[in-house]
Amino acid sequence: MTKAFNFKEMISDIAAQNKEWRDNSKKCAEYYDHRQLTAERLKQLEECERLPVIGNLIQPAINSVLGHEEAAQRDFRVVADDVAGDEVIEALNQRLNDEARLCSVNRYCSDAYKGMLIEGLDWIYLDRNPDPFGIKFMIERVPLEQIYYDMRATDPKLSDMRWIARQKVMDVDAVYALFPDQRKLIDAVKSAWTGGYFVLDGVSADELNVRSQEWSSSSSYRDWYMHAESNRQMVTVYEAYYRVYEPAVVYNFADGKVMDDKRAKKLFSARSLRNLQVMGLLKISEGVTAKIRRKWFIGPHEIVDEPSPHPHNYFPFVPFMGYRERATNCPYGLVKGMLDAQDKYNEAEWETQRIIESLRIFYDPNALADPAMKASDLVRELNRKDGVIAVKDLNRIRTERELTKLQEMHARKAEARDEVRLYSGIYEAFSGISAGQQSGRAINSLAALGATTLAEINANYEFARSMVGNLMLAYLIDDMVDREQDVVIKDKLTEKPIKHVKLNAVSDDGISNQVALANYHVALTEAISSPGNQQQAYGDFVDMFKVTGGNPAMQQILLRGVVRNSQIVNKHELLDEFDKLLGGKVDPEQQASMQQAQLEQQKTALQLEQAKIQAELAAKQGTAERDAAHARLYEAQAAREIVAIEEAKQRMQQREFEAKDALLSSVKNKMLNHAVGL
Repeated sequence: MTKAFNFKEMISDIAAQNKEWRDNSKKCAEYYDHRQLTAERLKQLEECERLPVIGNLIQPAINSVLGHEEAAQRDFRVVADDVAGDEVIEALNQRLNDEARLCSVNRYCSDAYKGMLIEGLDWIYLDRNPDPFGIKFMIERVPLEQIYYDMRATDPKLSDMRWIARQKVMDVDAVYALFPDQRKLIDAVKSAWTGGYFVLDGVSADELNVRSQEWSSSSSYRDWYMHAESNRQMVTVYEAYYRVYEPAVVYNFADGKVMDDKRAKKLFSARSLRNLQVMGLLKISEGVTAKIRRKWFIGPHEIVDEPSPHPHNYFPFVPFMGYRERATNCPYGLVKGMLDAQDKYNEAEWETQRIIESLRIFYDPNALADPAMKASDLVRELNRKDGVIAVKDLNRIRTERELTKLQEMHARKAEARDEVRLYSGIYEAFSGISAGQQSGRAINSLAALGATTLAEINANYEFARSMVGNLMLAYLIDDMVDREQDVVIKDKLTEKPIKHVKLNAVSDDGISNQVALANYHVALTEAISSPGNQQQAYGDFVDMFKVTGGNPAMQQILLRGVVRNSQIVNKHELLDEFDKLLGGKVDPEQQASMQQAQLEQQKTALQLEQAKIQAELAAKQGTAERDAAHARLYEAQAAREIVAIEEAKQRMQQREFEAKDALLSSVKNKMLNHAVGL
C-alpha cells in the first residue's frame, strides 16, 4: 500500500476479508453472556410451552482463568543492556510503574485478557490524555467492532501490518470540537448527504478535499451517518494509521546506539559528529525504514493526512490476540471450542424437560362418560392439578412417561460438562475443584498442567502487555528527554523512598544521567508483586524457615522474608522493629567506631576525675608521702571503677542479646502460628 492510502482502498480491503470470524467472535461473547438462544429456538420453546432454561458452562470456566490472571498480575520492569545507564533505567522503571498504576493499566489489560479468551481478539489504545486536568495518559479498551486492520499481517509486533483503522460513531458536537474547520462537511454528512458528484455552497468536491469516487465506491457502506430510527445526531469518524517506506540516513555509534539523522543532529553538534566519525566511533549509512502516518476521515471524506503524532514508530493500538487459524489467519479464543459442548448440554436439558412434562395417553373413546369430550380436552384435564374426567371404565385409560430416558439425558449433560473443560484445556483443579481425596501435591500438579495447556494464550497476553508498557515508556522518555528531573526511587512494598536519581542533571562536568543518551533498546520483564505471588513467596519462606535446624543466623535472614510477604496488617511496623533489633541500616564499621569513641570518652572522664582527686589530696595533706599513698589508693580505686564499668557494659550487652533473642523467638512463633492458621 502506498502513501496514497485512501478510503476506497481501505473499504475494499475490509470487504475482501473473512467476515465469518467476526460473527463467530460475537457468538462466543453472547454464549458467555447467557445469550445462547436463537430466535428460532425461542419460537420452538414457546410453541412447546417450555421454559427457555440454559445452564451456562462457559462463563464459570472462563472466570476461573480470569481469576488466575488476576492473582498472577505483575509489574513492569525496565531493563537495559547498557550498564552505564542503570540509574536512568531505574528512574524510568519507577516512573513507568507509577504512571501505570495511575492509569489502571492492570485493569485494562485484564479486560483485554477476557476479550482474547472469549472472542479471540481485543484491542487497547494508548495516547496522551487530551484533557489537561486529567491523568497523564489515556488508555482505552477498544471494542472489537470498531477496529479494522490488515489481516495479512502475521508478526506479533505488527511490523508487517500496512494499516489499521478505528471506526468510531461520535456525537456531532464532539466532532465539531475535534475538527472546528470542517463544520460544513460535518453538517452535510450528518444529514445523510447522498449522490455521486456533489456541491456544497457552490464549492466542488475537489476543492473541499472530498473524493466523489470514494463515496460512490462505498455506496453499500452507509453506517457513517445517523440511523433513521434515532433522533441523536451522530457521525462516523475514521482514524486510520498506515505504514510507508522512506529512505533514511542511519547513524551507528560504537556503543550500539542507532539513530536517524534528525535525532543525532539534535543531540550532538556537527563538530562532535565529525570527530566521532574520524575516530571510528560513528558510521553513517543509508537504508530504508518504515514510518507511520495518520489519516482522518469524516464518513468517506479525507480531511487530514499527517505523520503519526506519537513519539514511537508503532501503531497506537495493541492487539491482545488469543490463537490464530493457520489457513485464514483469523483470531479465536477458548470459547470457540466450548460452543458444541454447550449446545449439547442445552439440548439435553431441553429434552429432559420434554420427558418430564410429556405424557402419553392411551384410551378408548367409548370409556369416557362424556361422548363430546375430545382428545385435547382429555390432555388438558390430565395436566391440570384439579382436572375432572368422567369415565365409564378406568381400566381402558392408561398414561405413561419416557422416564427411562432421563438417565441418558443426565449422562449427556455430564459428558458436556467434562467436554467444556476438556476442549478448552481448563482442568478442574485449575479452577479450584479437586477430585476425590487427592493429595495437595497431586492437585497442584493438575493445576500446573492446566496452566501449561494455556501457555500459548498466556504468552500472547504477556507479549501484548509488554507492548503496552513499551508504548507508555516511549511517551515517558519523550517527556523527560530535555528536562532536569528528580525521580524518587521507592521500595515496592513499603513505598518508602530509597534514593533520589537526578536525570539530565546539569553541572560543571556536563550533563549526567542524560535520558536522551540512554540505551533505548530496552525490554520489559516482570517483577512479581501480586497478592497471589506474595502468598506463594510467603509459603516458600515459611518452608525454608522450618528447615533451618534452629540456626539463628539463617532464621534472622528468612524471618524478614516471611514478614515481608505475609498478609499481616501491621507488617511495616514489624519490619521497622526488626530492623531496629538488628541494628537498623547503620554501617557495621560506623557502629564500631561510635562504640569505640564512647569508650574513649568514658576513660577520659575517669582520668580527669582521678587528677582532680589527686590535686585535692595534695593540697590537704601537704606531705609527699601521704600524697603518694593517697594517689596510689585512688589509682587503685579508679582502676576498680574502670573494671566495674567494663563488667557493667558486658552485662548490658548480655541483656540486650537476651532481649533480641526473646523478640526473635516471639516473632518466629507469631509467624509460624500465622502460617498454621493459613
